Amino acid sequence: MTVNRLNALRKERGLTLKELSAELSKIGIKATHSQLGYWEKGERSPRKENTWKQLADFFNVSESYLLGYSDNRKNADERLKEKIAEDSLKAEELKKDILELQKMYDNLKDEYERFLKKPFNTIEDTTLCKILYLHGRIKLATSSVENKKDEFIVSYEEYLEEFNKELLMNHSELEFIQEDIAKNTILLEGVLKGSTFSLNDRVNPAFEKNGKSQKEISEELKVIPYVLNYEATMKVVEYAKLLSEKKENQFNPSIFKR
Repeated sequence: MTVNRLNALRKERGLTLKELSAELSKIGIKATHSQLGYWEKGERSPRKENTWKQLADFFNVSESYLLGYSDNRKNADERLKEKIAEDSLKAEELKKDILELQKMYDNLKDEYERFLKKPFNTIEDTTLCKILYLHGRIKLATSSVENKKDEFIVSYEEYLEEFNKELLMNHSELEFIQEDIAKNTILLEGVLKGSTFSLNDRVNPAFEKNGKSQKEISEELKVIPYVLNYEATMKVVEYAKLLSEKKENQFNPSIFKR
C-alpha cells in the first residue's frame, strides 16, 4: 500500500473528493472522486507517471512530501533558495551594523587620543558622552572633566575594548554567513543539475533503510562485474538483505573488486 499525504492535503484545503476532482480537471488531471479516494488510501496509483508531480504542484508541496517519503514540504532547491536569500539579507544588515560600529569606534579612538594629549574642558557633545547616556551613566556624563578625568580615561578604554570585541564577533559572524551562502549556492547548482541528491528528499525509502540514497547505492554498485560469479552474487543478495533488515552495516564496494 502506498503511503501518501493526499488525504491530509485535500482536507487542509477544505475540499471534498468531488471538489478536488473538479479543481484538478482545470489543470489537466482527469480523475473521478472515486479514483481520488483509491489514491488517497493507497489502493491504486495514477496511470500517468507525472500525475503525482502535478498533484504536488497543485498543493504547493514537494513530490516526496506528497508521497510520504520526506517531511519537507518544499523541494531541496526551494529550501536552498530561501536559505540563501535569508542569509544574504542577514549579511547585508550585519555589514551596515559593522560600518556604524566601526565609525563609532574610530571616532571614540580619535577622541580618546586627543583627550590624553589635552583633556577637554567638557565632554558635552562628544562621542563618549553619547555612549555614557546610552548606557545610563548620566551622572558621569554630566560630571566635570576636572573631577572625573581618570574615570573618563577608564571609560574610553572600556568602550574601545568592548567595541573592538563586538567588531571582531560581527566580522566572524559575517564570514560564517558568507561561507554558508557560498556552500549553499554550490549545493543549489548541484541540485538543479541533478548531480546532488539529498537524503531529505527521498524518491524511494526502500533504498534508504541503511542511510544511503539511491544515487549513492547506484554509484557503488557500478564496481560490480557485469558477469557475477556465485560468490559475488551472494554478496549482492547479502547486501539486499541488510537493506531490508534496516541494519546499519555500511556497504563496502571494495569487496567486489578483483
